[in-house]
Amino acid sequence: MSAIKEIIFADKKNYQGDVDERFQDLAEQFSRLQDGRAQFGGAALVVYFQGKKVVDIFTGKKSETENWSAETLSVCYSTGKGVLATLAHIIVSEGFVDYDTPIIKYWPEFGKNGKDKMTLRHILSHQSGMFDIRNTIEHAKEMADWQHMLKVMEQVTPRFQIGEDIAYQALTFGWLVGGVLEKATGQPLKWLMQKYLIDPLALDGAYFGVPSSALPQVARLIPKAQKQAAEQAAKPKNHKKKSNISFSDKIIELSGQNPQDFWMQWCQKV
Repeated sequence: MSAIKEIIFADKKNYQGDVDERFQDLAEQFSRLQDGRAQFGGAALVVYFQGKKVVDIFTGKKSETENWSAETLSVCYSTGKGVLATLAHIIVSEGFVDYDTPIIKYWPEFGKNGKDKMTLRHILSHQSGMFDIRNTIEHAKEMADWQHMLKVMEQVTPRFQIGEDIAYQALTFGWLVGGVLEKATGQPLKWLMQKYLIDPLALDGAYFGVPSSALPQVARLIPKAQKQAAEQAAKPKNHKKKSNISFSDKIIELSGQNPQDFWMQWCQKV
């Protein structure tokens, strides 16, 4: 069955949770999209409208042996940039750091290799030239060591003149912004998050680095699903035209960038 048919004929009630009747169609579409991929894990959807929570639903598997629940935590890529950017604006408003003051005022070691004039504004607007994670580290496991990656950022040479171009800092944004905030305030990012975002907004399950006490809530990779996905991707496809470059790579090339500069990876759960 084609992917479109699978969605059309999927179960519209394959979810748990609460839905405002005005948003029932949204919940059904969520169910349809998730129904055919339950073997790959779970998902959750929360929507706020006019200050009120109108959708809070979930479905699928948390692990090979557990179902997803209202308390399940999972990795959330890219939206973390919005969280850190919000925190940065708050720290600026508190007077700890300025958008246009060179970062070296707060983080002297950062000024190596042509970065002495870089500012927080350059980083927040993706104009740092420090996006090339593939050629910055040797192994992905390095990214799990926060202090190590701050040292790595200190050594990086920007790929273009600061402020004269834009390149999405897909995987470096966190260490760049978070590092500046830590150095400017003298406090760890965890503490800053707690004081300025989590406590004031009464947030639950918002972490940059999950504490040991919350690890049982974290969704796990499903090995069988990973294997199936890999096998499916490895199957030969019968296309009339063969292309050696993907559509996304073509878009990247049209933007003037080299696709090899971008390290695209699956959003894996911890």
